[in-house]
Amino acid sequence: MRTVVVSDLHLGVRAGNDVARLPEVRARLAETVRGADRLVLLGDVFELRERPLEEILRLARPVFTELASALAPGGELVIVPGNHDHGLVAPIAAWVGGADRLRSLEQRLPAASIRPLAELAGELDPVKLELAYPGLWLDRGVYAMHGHHLDVHSSIPMVECLALAVSARLKGGRPREGATPADYERIATPVYRASLRLGRAGETLGRAGRGDFSVRMYERLNQDAPSERPNAKSAGRPASPPSSGSARSKLGDRVLATAVPAFVTALNRLGLGPFDPDLSKRALRRAGLVAMATAVDHLGIDAEHVIFGHTHRAGPLPRDVEGWTLPARGTRTETQLMNTGNWVYAPAFLADRPQESPYWPGRCAIVDEGRPPRLVHPLAETGHADLASAG
Repeated sequence: MRTVVVSDLHLGVRAGNDVARLPEVRARLAETVRGADRLVLLGDVFELRERPLEEILRLARPVFTELASALAPGGELVIVPGNHDHGLVAPIAAWVGGADRLRSLEQRLPAASIRPLAELAGELDPVKLELAYPGLWLDRGVYAMHGHHLDVHSSIPMVECLALAVSARLKGGRPREGATPADYERIATPVYRASLRLGRAGETLGRAGRGDFSVRMYERLNQDAPSERPNAKSAGRPASPPSSGSARSKLGDRVLATAVPAFVTALNRLGLGPFDPDLSKRALRRAGLVAMATAVDHLGIDAEHVIFGHTHRAGPLPRDVEGWTLPARGTRTETQLMNTGNWVYAPAFLADRPQESPYWPGRCAIVDEGRPPRLVHPLAETGHADLASAG
């Protein structure tokens, strides 16, 4: 049995940089899926913080129909809700008797029982459309989940992580070893509901489109790091001349660079941390892996491989040397982490070429029965000019 795992499509983001809606990109993904028995869309499939699901489904129908048609006859298409489409958790919770009963690592629900997904399920027949939460077992020793649970343990002071820290403080603390998905839902659900309201009002707080507050903050703090940014030529845009406000902008950046550490120090003194003021790409990678390792440990995921998304940072890649392997704990085996990256064009995180950037969109994982998961990159031959038309 072959499974293809794709995460963080963010279909319907208003900025339009959800590249899977581009016909040429969609065709490359369909070729990767072709003949597979199962396609798992591993969270943040829909950008529900910016549009209602009905509207997104109208926009994204070509994505689903082409991917479903690429699957083997009688194949499965499984949607795993993430934080940006967390509204899809509600029917799963209702199915098991309430959010406090979300105790298993895999709860499944046929999409035919959920409106408006029921109509899509009928159109995709005979492909079976299902929801799973917080993840699902893909093979013996291979587990996949979106990974937003890691934000509860993250040391990066992004807005949503800060909100989760406050929520945890108000609700008895962060989950500990032996926790269930319900323990994370208790903390996260109020934050995600607030993020939905704010997102519909025009401000996205998590990792999504170009209006994302956290992405804008990262870009301002790292704009002097050329390896992180595309140059104007490669991005398909002409270089802009210095503006009359550039001096004021540079002054603002210096103030911001001073204010962030002071702000983080204050947060830690209030007992909301520990948070780290370092927002470099290395710090983001390290913090994401440490937080994911904590979530895996606290949830008791006994797997040789755990596949996740959420951070938009694919790996492990050839130059990644540490943090991706979790040591054996008690009776639990050593665990290899794998991140499937994203399908969102966010130039602030990208280098000039796909091979140089772990945030370059278009990666996914292949899981063949009885074999270790492997990363593939259908968009490895694209450039900024190819993707800049998205949005």
